[in-house]
Amino acid sequence: MKRLIIDTDPGIDDAQAITMALKSYDLVEVVAFTTCHGNVDVSQVSSNLQHILKANNRTDIPVYTGANCSLVGGRISSSHYHGDDGLGDVLHPHPPEEEIQPEHAVQALLRLVNENIGELTLVCLAPLTNIALAIRLDPDFGKKLKDCIIMGGNYKAKGNITVSAEFNFLADPEAARVVLRELRCPKTTLVTWELCTKHSFTWEWYEKFINTDSALGRFFKKIESKTLATYYSDSKFRQSYVTCDPVAMAIVIDPEVIRSSQRLYCDVELTGELTRGQVVVDWKTRMKESPNVLLVKDIDFKRYEELLMLVVRDTQENCMEANHHWQPDL
Repeated sequence: MKRLIIDTDPGIDDAQAITMALKSYDLVEVVAFTTCHGNVDVSQVSSNLQHILKANNRTDIPVYTGANCSLVGGRISSSHYHGDDGLGDVLHPHPPEEEIQPEHAVQALLRLVNENIGELTLVCLAPLTNIALAIRLDPDFGKKLKDCIIMGGNYKAKGNITVSAEFNFLADPEAARVVLRELRCPKTTLVTWELCTKHSFTWEWYEKFINTDSALGRFFKKIESKTLATYYSDSKFRQSYVTCDPVAMAIVIDPEVIRSSQRLYCDVELTGELTRGQVVVDWKTRMKESPNVLLVKDIDFKRYEELLMLVVRDTQENCMEANHHWQPDL
């Protein structure tokens, strides 16, 4: 049983990944959520997370609000894609703020990790500001984790926000550099934008997924309606349906999903005129640094697809069956 802290900025794909984890209760336990600026501002992100937890009947899991801007003070958003509120502008009213824990997310990260040294998996689905701040307060923070999975960055210099940068890393490149250089976790896995686009879905599959007749199916159809309209109206999206954070969560739940990976040293460009936020991969070890990430290059698409389908299933029995199917062969 893996025990998770999920650092997140919901966001449609965050909502999918979070639900996937909650449905996989026989394999993972979510200990806490920390929220960070990203798709929208952090207050809205925490509100969105409450909506997601309510939809999953899991409001028992504590939520801690974190940083609302990057380390150097800037902030970008993707409200053009996820909606002004980050979840399709369809959920009202906002849940009461008193349900959010008063402790700051960074302090909560430090406390929880120190209380459970070597036992927690950190899942990073947002810009890495909270994680970088935790490292600054405790340089040994990463060493106390069991492992860490990061959804962010790129390894072929293909961007989704700029020509060469992925959203999470571009939202706080300095934080991304701090984390890659200084986390020093026993195992850090990097799930990049290119990996997610490589494992996109046909529209026929998506129609089946989003029209699932269940309470969660209807919830996701509602919050994804604006995003779906964006896809249909923009020609560069029409070929297939891409979702990112569930790829990372599938690897968390079932590491056997990974089919190809490589241990490498990666850094982040900060000052390039065209490349700020881009991941720089030391393919030929010219930097003379030890590998700091496990870079995932390929996954078992069928296994990932089955795990994603858990998101719109309501019954726990289905969840148990699907997850049991993916137990590693002994």
